[in-house]
Amino acid sequence: MKISPEIVAHIKDLVDPETLLSYLGFKIVKRGYKELRGPCKVHGGDNITAFRFNMETRTWCCYTRHCEGETDRDIIGLVKKTQGLSFPEAVKFLSDLTGVSLEDTEEVSEKYLELQRRREIQREIRQSKIDSSPVTSFLPQEIVDQNLPRRSGYFEERGFPPELLDFYEVGGFPDRKGVHREAIPIRDEYGNLLTISGRRTDSDEDPKYLLMKDIDKGAVLYNLDVAQNYVGNIEAGQERTLILVEGFVDVWGFAKHDVYNVVAAMGTDITSKQRDLLCKYAENVKVVMDPDDAGRAGAERIQKMLEKYVNVEVISLPEGKDPKNFNSFAEVQKYIGVE
Repeated sequence: MKISPEIVAHIKDLVDPETLLSYLGFKIVKRGYKELRGPCKVHGGDNITAFRFNMETRTWCCYTRHCEGETDRDIIGLVKKTQGLSFPEAVKFLSDLTGVSLEDTEEVSEKYLELQRRREIQREIRQSKIDSSPVTSFLPQEIVDQNLPRRSGYFEERGFPPELLDFYEVGGFPDRKGVHREAIPIRDEYGNLLTISGRRTDSDEDPKYLLMKDIDKGAVLYNLDVAQNYVGNIEAGQERTLILVEGFVDVWGFAKHDVYNVVAAMGTDITSKQRDLLCKYAENVKVVMDPDDAGRAGAERIQKMLEKYVNVEVISLPEGKDPKNFNSFAEVQKYIGVE
C-alpha cells in the first residue's frame, strides 16, 4: 500500500516523543523544555546522556558518536534503527502506536489540527515560564529582548566539558552591576526549579554566588533529582548510597567520571531537613568535604548528625585533592571506593 506523504507527516507530528522513547526502551535521565536525554540504544556505550532528542525539531542524535554518517534522524528513522524495520514498517509501527489509520486522511487531519492547537498552547505556557523565570526577572529588559545570554567559558576553562554543563543546564547572565555570572539552576528532589545561583566569573570576591530568588537552602540538596536514580536498587537487594559534597563543582567533578549518586549541601554543614532527605533516599552516606580546616570540621559535624540514622563514612582526601579535580574514574575509585 502506498502511504501518502501527508499522512506520514501527520503521524510523525502526532507521536508523543517521550511515550515513543519509553516504548522503544529508552531511559530518560534528564528532561528539559527542549530536550530529552538518556543512554543511547542505537550506539550503546556508557554515557548516560549520549542520546539527545530535540523536542522542537523532533530529531535525535547521539552525542558520544555525534552520529557521524548517520541519516534518518527523525522519529521514523529512530524506529527503523531500534526495531530493525523498513520505512513502511516503521510508519505502520507509529500508526499503530498513535491509533491512526493509514487510509483515513480526514481522521488524521482532525487529530493533526487538534495537536497543533495543543502545541500552540504549550508554546505559550513555555514562553510565559521563560518570561517569569528568576533569570529573566533579574535581567535588564533590553537584555531579555535580545534573548538570554549564553554562559561564558569560565567553567570549561576549569576542566568541565560543555556536554556536562549542558546536562546541568548551566547558562550565563550579567547581574545588576554588570558582572557576568554563570547561572546554575537549583531544583528540588522532584526536579522543580527553585532558584538560580549566579557564580561571578571575574573574581572570587563576595558575593561569589548570588541567588536570584531567595530560598531555604537548608531544605535542598543540589542534584538530588538526578542522584536518586543512581543510589542503587533496593528491590534488587542493593543498599542505597549517596555521596555528600560541598558544592556544585564537586558534583560535576564526580559526574565527569560518570558517578551520579552525588548531592551537594551547598556548604560544610547540613540541616535536619537535609539529613531527612539523605535518609529518605539512602542507607549509606559518604561524606566528601574539601581537605581544608573548614571541610574537615564540617565533615565531623555532619558525621555526628547522621550516624544515628544511616551508615556514614567520612572520606579524607589528601591535601590539594578535592572532587572537582579528580582526573579519572580510577582516581574516584581509589579515594571514594565506588564500584
